[in-house]
Order: sequence, then C-alpha cells, then structure tokens
Amino acid sequence: MKREQWEVIKQCASGEELVAPPVALIVDSPWIPGYLGISTLDYLTVPEVWLEANLKVESQFPGVIFLPSFWVEMGMAAEPSGFGGKVSFFAHKTPVVYPLISGIEELGRLTAPNPLSDGLMPMILNLYRRLEPRVNDAGHVIKVVAARGPLAVATHLTGVTNFLLALKLNPAETHGLLRMTTTLVRTWLAAQAEALREVESILVLDDIVGFLSRKDYLEFAHPYLQEIFAAFPNALKMFHNDTDNPRRIPASTNSASRSSTSRTCRRWRKSASWSGRRSASWATSRRSTYSPRVARRRSPSRAPLPGRPPRTQGPDSVCRRWRVAGHARAEYSRARRGGRALELTTEEEPT
Repeated sequence: MKREQWEVIKQCASGEELVAPPVALIVDSPWIPGYLGISTLDYLTVPEVWLEANLKVESQFPGVIFLPSFWVEMGMAAEPSGFGGKVSFFAHKTPVVYPLISGIEELGRLTAPNPLSDGLMPMILNLYRRLEPRVNDAGHVIKVVAARGPLAVATHLTGVTNFLLALKLNPAETHGLLRMTTTLVRTWLAAQAEALREVESILVLDDIVGFLSRKDYLEFAHPYLQEIFAAFPNALKMFHNDTDNPRRIPASTNSASRSSTSRTCRRWRKSASWSGRRSASWATSRRSTYSPRVARRRSPSRAPLPGRPPRTQGPDSVCRRWRVAGHARAEYSRARRGGRALELTTEEEPT
C-alpha cells in the first residue's frame, strides 16, 4: 500500500466524497501463491519469497488498494496455534487447523496464549520487524494489522458445529471461551501494532458472527467485538464478515456501536460520479448487503422454490437465491403464513 492509497482509505472512512470510487480488495495467503504460481509453503516460510510476491502483485495492480497489505498471514493458523493445537502445512494450499477440544466441556484444558511467545505469533512478529524496513524502502507502508475475531478463533478450537451447539446448550461455558479468545485477539493486535512503526488501523475478520440471530449476536458477539474495538480508540477500524445475515446488521450499526467505533470504515457516502441508492460498503468484502423488508404480496411470475422468497417487482427489489439459515427460514415461513411476501433490497457497490 502506498501512502497516498492510505490517505484515500482515511477519506472513505470519514465519509468524504471522491471523484471516483476507489477499489480495495482483501488479498491474503490463499490467493497470492496460486495467482503467482508459487509454493504456498515457500510463501509462508521464506521471507524473500513473501516480500517479492507482495511487491509483484502490488506492481501488477497499481490501481487497487490491497488490505491489509503486506500481511504476514499463516492462513487461519496464527491465533489458534497459540493454544497448542495441530496445524498442517502444504505446498499448494493454505494450512489446516485442527480442533483442539471435542466439546465445550473440555474448556478447562485451554490456557490463554501469549502472542509474544506462543504458537506462530512470535514468528510473525519477528518477520514484521525484519521486513518492514524493506517494505518501506520499496515505497510502501504497513498501516493495518489484522486478527481473526473471537468467534472465529473459538470455532477453530472446537469446530464450528460444536461451538454453535455450545452457544445454545452451554452458554456460560461459551462465554468463558469467548472471554479467552477476545483477550487473545486484543493482545495479538496490540503486539502487531507495537512490532510495526506506522500502524493506524486494525482489521478484525469474523465470519461466524453472521451465523447468529440478532438475539445471539447481542449476547455472544457484540460485547466482545465492542471490547476489541474500544481497546484501540485512535485506530481506524475495519470489520470483515462473509455472511449475508441481515439479523446482525441493525445491532452492529446502532448508535451505541457507532459511539464506540466512530471511526470504523462503514460506508462510502454517495460519490460525485454516481448517485441513487448505491453505496459502497467497507464493513464486509461482499459485493452487496441484504436487508429483509416485509411488503404486500405481489403476483410472482411463478411459484417460488422452497426456501426462496417469491419474485417481486419494483426498483428496490432484487430476486436472488437466499442462503437460508434456520432463523431466515422461520422468518420466511411466518411471512408466508401471514399472506405477505418477503422482499429483499440490496445496496450494491459500483463496478
């Protein structure tokens, strides 16, 4: 990332209007080795290969802002490795992290790791210290540090299914696990920021958050995410989530959240080069975010398929395949029983 590109990101975060919408992509270890045709193992373990690969993709896409840019990322393994679990490395795919416990009842086996000494994290910190001067010499800066979110780390320790079951069946123990992973995420981000010289932003990546209903999000995700972001009051904050779950959106964008994460990269405002309802979201890497809205039934062109909302008319509606989780299916069924259609709206980024 060039310094001028970082200034663009700050402009976007503050809601300033730009002549044209910039393009930014999360680029990391699953993509770079494959794109360049090099060994993933070399990319992760040989500093020269890592540096040359990142410089090459930056030079090939000069108009793209890469986030977080020059990211020392061992797949998903950095944070869970601190707990002592098994990690397998391969020449042509990212590392595989294996669950450390088979259920939440084994929580007592886990101890909170120290990012300065445990797992792969101290190795990553050392690479950052050694390589940042060379990144700067090449005309780039490292302004963003990243970490998996507390729920994502927890699922790497237990497995996704076991974690979601424990969330409903053993809530107290689940909170204990999330307390431990939240502390790790916060201290891991702080350790990276201390190892580097010019960090101004944090990026938290947690796809599991999107698996939750609004009620579960408020209990098991929002307080922990809020704690992490509040620990960095002067940082520009970014949050990545890959799931199209509208149930999480109202809580994550309410006034309480905005007050504690006021500088979070949420949305670009309408740019001078385009208008209407379109807006670009920095909150996730998805191309659109959905929000359900109950409307009067309109005559569908044909009967809807099971698990798919009826086709609707109008400029604000979009008929797309809906990835129906349990709570979404229940909402859809309630709408059908009440003689209403569930309409989807989208706010798309410009292409």
